[in-house]
Amino acid sequence: MNYSRFLKEEAAENLGSDQLEFLQQIRSSREFMLNMVTDLLEITDIAFGEMDLSLRPVNLAKITESSVSLDRALAGPKRIALEYDGRKAFLDGLFDSHKMEQVLNNLIWNAVKFSKSETCVHVSIEEDSDKALIRFKDER
Repeated sequence: MNYSRFLKEEAAENLGSDQLEFLQQIRSSREFMLNMVTDLLEITDIAFGEMDLSLRPVNLAKITESSVSLDRALAGPKRIALEYDGRKAFLDGLFDSHKMEQVLNNLIWNAVKFSKSETCVHVSIEEDSDKALIRFKDER
């Protein structure tokens, strides 16, 4: 049993809401890192054009919001605020949620990497006819 699961299952009644949220972020980060290792192992398949997608019904707005939330820790050392606006987006569709998280995280990381300190990166998602429109905007 890993420590974060133990804390959540056995010590949750002794933790405040902020601590429980932080614990969830730790678990999400751990899962994300494990997925990154798996992705590195899949590079050979990608190089040969044999990428498998696992399409499932998911909400793209929720995936985007989750990625922004998780990546706030990355932006912290540069004192870059990550803002998300997806209030009007109800984008249900067939996606490979893991691959989509990968793409979103790479885009967010690049936005943070190339933004000046003490600025803000805005991530928004909206429906545009039958398409999803995800915008990444930094302050220049």
